[in-house]
Amino acid sequence: MLPGLKVLLFLTLHLLQAVKGSMVHLNNNGYEGVVIAINPSVPEDERLIPSIKEMVTQASTYLFEATKRRFYFRNISILVPMTWKSKSEYLLPKRESFDKADVIVADPYATSTDFPYTLQYGQCGQRGKYIHFTPNFLLTDNLNIFGPRGRVFVHEWAHLRWGVFDEYNNHQPFYMSGKNSLEATRCSTDITGTNEVKECQSDRCVTRACGRDSKTGLYEPKCGFIPDKLQTARASIMFMQNLNSVVEFCTEKNHNTEAPNLQNKMCGRRSTWDIIKESADFQNAPPRTGTEAPPPPTFSLLQSRWQVVCLVLDKSRSMDSVRHYMLDVLLQLESKAFNIGAGTWINGTVPVDSTVGNDTFFVITWTVQKPEIILRDPKRKKYTTSDFQDNKLKIRSARLQIPGTAETGTWTYSLFNKGVKSQLLTVTVTTRARSPTVPPVIATAHMSQSTAQYPSPMIVYARVSQGFLPVLGASVSAIIEPENGNQVTLELWDNGAGADTVKNDGIYTRYFTDYHGNGRYSLKVHVQARKNKARLSLRQNNKALYIPGYVENGKIVLNPPRPEVPEEAAEAAVKEDFSRLTSGESFTVSGAPPGGEHAHVFPPSKVTDLEAEFTEDHLHLTWTAPGRVLDKGRGESHGEI
Repeated sequence: MLPGLKVLLFLTLHLLQAVKGSMVHLNNNGYEGVVIAINPSVPEDERLIPSIKEMVTQASTYLFEATKRRFYFRNISILVPMTWKSKSEYLLPKRESFDKADVIVADPYATSTDFPYTLQYGQCGQRGKYIHFTPNFLLTDNLNIFGPRGRVFVHEWAHLRWGVFDEYNNHQPFYMSGKNSLEATRCSTDITGTNEVKECQSDRCVTRACGRDSKTGLYEPKCGFIPDKLQTARASIMFMQNLNSVVEFCTEKNHNTEAPNLQNKMCGRRSTWDIIKESADFQNAPPRTGTEAPPPPTFSLLQSRWQVVCLVLDKSRSMDSVRHYMLDVLLQLESKAFNIGAGTWINGTVPVDSTVGNDTFFVITWTVQKPEIILRDPKRKKYTTSDFQDNKLKIRSARLQIPGTAETGTWTYSLFNKGVKSQLLTVTVTTRARSPTVPPVIATAHMSQSTAQYPSPMIVYARVSQGFLPVLGASVSAIIEPENGNQVTLELWDNGAGADTVKNDGIYTRYFTDYHGNGRYSLKVHVQARKNKARLSLRQNNKALYIPGYVENGKIVLNPPRPEVPEEAAEAAVKEDFSRLTSGESFTVSGAPPGGEHAHVFPPSKVTDLEAEFTEDHLHLTWTAPGRVLDKGRGESHGEI
């Protein structure tokens, strides 16, 4: 593979982590500007584009019916990789690019599962980031498991576009209803079926009746819901879109408020249709009159000759240290500032992990006089002040490019202020990916919105991932600074409580309420992993529901075994220390009083993760206690009955 194409693979993957600025818009009930991007790592296959077209065409008709004649797909752009052969029908993209793709087609990194999913971690009603389909999903017959691909696309589109959630729960497939009966976690309860344990050895599977726990009365953990093939229920698409009768979303009339699923947790037990009706799409698209079907979607095949990225940079002083990082689309490992007295040394360390190391730069800046510099790599090779080149533009900075690939391990630096006055020194370290086949750990960050009207709280989001896999157990902190300089540091959590949607999905979040007046605020996030505490999750959250089989004519007809990562291999240790620093877009605040003391405005956050289990003769309850101010000051709580 050519070196330029290797770089492009990483550029594409990095841009997909940020995923900014979808161009989708509604025009007379039709969605326009939808971009489906095929990753350059996907081998050219003449079957792939026809499969995508067929899926979207099916989805358009299904979506139109499901939304009561409101929405359909009018035009779709399919972005073909530069790694594929050029064809005369391939047009040059205008504004379409991988970083704005609504749907990506790519192999999963380090796993063999082909379940479709939507990267969605916002609050109820907030749009997701992108839909991910694998080539195998698009080219393999998955009809019995997922149903027609067009129906799957509509299920995922509802996540992406309207911010609704799944109505099943793979971790809690059954619950005790208010009528003291065991029910499958589903919507609506009109969907019928039987409860069985499916046991497989190699490719042969059998079922048996589910046993019950004598203390809890619940079914054994392996019990699953097997639906009847023939149904009369019309809802719901967010539960089992594969059932022929299901052509609607759950409404307030048939929504199951008792089911322990994300839709109920995140949306206050409101139905998916209620949330869709509140969307801007719904408000701007009355149903089409008449009885005719919408026109089929049109497709444009686009292929870049070269990726051109345009950046609009923030001109504020607070963004000065970010521009170099953004322009050189680099990974920043460190950025620290030290106020050092005269004749004083300061010391620090920077971990360089094995996924990075190419084009590594150490940059030192000062405000009065150039300091004495000592830098050592993990093998104790020494670099000194004379190895650093001064900036030729008379900016008080000097930099050192490490020759070749930087050594993996902990780098140490020492700076000595040899002047007679105190001064501010900064250390910045940037690098690039080491290998074209192993993606580096990447961190991206943003706020829940670009503007805030006090007293509405904001949410900080930081995503830590390697390829498409989440990184768990990292130490993540956000530094938020208003124009007046009252810096706030927040520890971000991935515990499934408070502002965090799902536990252990690599999305670290926190409410931000410490407003210090109006104006513009900047966001920076620092991610660290020390002492082998971080781990890579090989399971993808929010994936499509696997159907174990169907009941047909009174008999259970089983589907092939579920392709899933074994429990013992669900996580992989990140054995090296790593550090990442990333900046999010700035945001503005209005209506806030001066100072930072307005705790009484914000109530405690809701308890959303209450769990109960029997311990001998006691019922042990655990939950994440809310703080006095949303999630501020909370901790794990326990109780026994």
